[in-house]
Amino acid sequence: MSVLNHSAPCGAPFFIAPMPYLKLSDACLAYGHVPLLDHADFLLDPGERVALIGRNGTGKSSLLAALAAGSGRGRLDDGEVWVQPGIRVGYVPQEPPFDPHSTVFEAVISGMGEASRLLAAYHEVSHRMAEGAGDHDALLAQMESLQHELEACGAWAYEAQAEKVIDRFGLDPGQPLDRIQRILKREIPGRGGRPDDAAAGQLDSERIAAEKR
Repeated sequence: MSVLNHSAPCGAPFFIAPMPYLKLSDACLAYGHVPLLDHADFLLDPGERVALIGRNGTGKSSLLAALAAGSGRGRLDDGEVWVQPGIRVGYVPQEPPFDPHSTVFEAVISGMGEASRLLAAYHEVSHRMAEGAGDHDALLAQMESLQHELEACGAWAYEAQAEKVIDRFGLDPGQPLDRIQRILKREIPGRGGRPDDAAAGQLDSERIAAEKR
């Protein structure tokens, strides 16, 4: 809610505090007898960037899930989450479920809604044309149709963003995810193939590139 400063001197301009993006008030959440949130408060104002830091099991993911009220994930035992009208809150789980047979590119764009489906279809048609598979004229007509749909929803910007992310990690956009997962399991022994947060954020791009050859 905007706050009007009624205490300003006569003739002085009024100051209107910016409305926060979201607010967590008196939040309580426990698993069994272990409290994760104990009457916690949080406020995110426009222009702020927040990093949530804490030990494993202290409720970081639970707090983020509760803040993403619109996603339907996470429920507080008590308290309130308020989100500014018109603001869309997204939530990315710590271990998102991916189809192991999908490619790196398909996984990266999977959260882009309708643009995700169109981009995946466009890349599949492009790949088939490059390999000379299928009816060339039919594939060309399908590609032209997809291009019009992609332009209509502004999806080319999403494609550029996805390619930038993939390039930053030195990955092959056409590589299947299950191959990368097998590499990570061998690189992190003794953890049952379950990398911790630090290891999961540091892909061995040179080893992955070697596996492709």
